[in-house]
Amino acid sequence: MTKAKRRGEAGRKAKTRPTREVLEEHKEVLKTVALFLALCFALNFAYFKIAGDQRVPREVTAFLVALLLNIIGLNAAANGSFVTVGGRVGDATVNIIGECTGIFSIIVYCSVVLAYPTGLKQKAVGLLGVPVLYGITLVRLSSTALVGAFVPSLLDLFHTYLWQVFLIFFVVLLFLIWRDKVVEKNEK
Repeated sequence: MTKAKRRGEAGRKAKTRPTREVLEEHKEVLKTVALFLALCFALNFAYFKIAGDQRVPREVTAFLVALLLNIIGLNAAANGSFVTVGGRVGDATVNIIGECTGIFSIIVYCSVVLAYPTGLKQKAVGLLGVPVLYGITLVRLSSTALVGAFVPSLLDLFHTYLWQVFLIFFVVLLFLIWRDKVVEKNEK
């Protein structure tokens, strides 16, 4: 065996560590991730047990979207989970389905805040982000209804791509702001 080959083999052996050692080194992170996943599952399960067909959250969200559109001067109406808004092309109607209520981004946000290794007081402050996320959801749905009413050719782009990416970005941003301004500040 050549000297270079022996050196490469010795380097590989030196770099590999037993799995148990690696897991022990990252135990706290793994516990946090496991708790996050368990909370996501538990909160989703609880939500669907309580909300069932999600009729009430859908209808409340539709009512609030129509209210917001009326406040800004548009003629909008909610009928069940449907919101109708008048536009250039005619009335546009959007159906608020369960995924549109913002519940899944709220569940992810709550799960990450509750799983994060910090005190209960900081977690309680973090949960104040829930109304902020719901407000963003109402703005998202209102602007999507506006696009549907006035520029229907862009509806798919706004609904499927832009707002979905922005919502993910906003959940992460809200978490980072909470972590930096509340958790890190209290640890100093």
